[in-house]
Amino acid sequence: MGQVDSFEEIEGSSPRALRVRGANLLSAQDVVINSMVNNNFTVVSRSELIVRLPFALSSTPLTSLSVDVLLAEAAQNTRMYVRFGLTARPRMVSGTQKLVQSFLVQLLSDTGSCTFDRAAGTILRANLSGDVSESQRARLTTALSQSVQQVVSYLLRTQTSAGLPASERLLAAELARLDYVNGVPTATIRLSTYAGQVVFLPFAL
Repeated sequence: MGQVDSFEEIEGSSPRALRVRGANLLSAQDVVINSMVNNNFTVVSRSELIVRLPFALSSTPLTSLSVDVLLAEAAQNTRMYVRFGLTARPRMVSGTQKLVQSFLVQLLSDTGSCTFDRAAGTILRANLSGDVSESQRARLTTALSQSVQQVVSYLLRTQTSAGLPASERLLAAELARLDYVNGVPTATIRLSTYAGQVVFLPFAL
């Protein structure tokens, strides 16, 4: 379960929304508000979520709300929820969206973690397990650049025989920049496709 330190109402938002602050929120899977499971939220960073409230809670006073965040992975050894249920039918994506999805899956997977393809994945998550403050900018930039090139090498090797359309085939990728926004490292990766499209992919670390 993610650590929730505070939450506040976002004035003027429609539908009603909360800004939730805490720790270990990057892998948030669901937000539980007053025992109601809600997946209508946006991950802003590892310490912040924007959560849209369900209609049933649209008029509930802020002081009467309780918020818990369920994670896709264990982040601490205190209490946690285990929730079972049917998954929603996945939405099919294509074109550059599919390429971005494939790129991120590889970038955020650990090398050797896939039983069927030990060459898949990168060392990025291992490099993010320690200090990621601005004093570590040079180390993070190097780790990100190396991991991006790992993904490029893997996708160029595997997409050749996949028969993908040009908009889903990676031509090149590079780390465009690494910024710190309110102390949170935010990377921007530039992707180029065989169709001549360029996509900038920002994400908070």
